Amino acid sequence: MNVEIWIKNTGEETARDISVFVRCRNQNGTILFIDELDLTWELLGSNETCSATYNVGYNHNDTYIEHTIELRFDQGMHSYLKKTELKL
Repeated sequence: MNVEIWIKNTGEETARDISVFVRCRNQNGTILFIDELDLTWELLGSNETCSATYNVGYNHNDTYIEHTIELRFDQGMHSYLKKTELKL
C-alpha cells in the first residue's frame, strides 16, 4: 500500500527542521513499517505545504493498519493516529 501524506503549516511563523516519523501496525500489533520519511521540504512558511510517501507491506490476513505519524518541528511535536480498514 502506497501512502502519501501532506503537511501544511497553518501557523503564522515559519516552521523549521521538520521531520516525520511513521510507525504502522496491523490488528495484532505487528510492526509493518517504521521509519523517518524524506520530506520534499524541511522549511515551511505560513500556509505552505510539503509531502512525503511511504509503502506499507501487508498480507491477506490483515484487517486494518494503524498509522502513527509523529510530526516534529523546531517549536514542538504533534502525534496523529490514522486507521486504514483493509477490504481484500
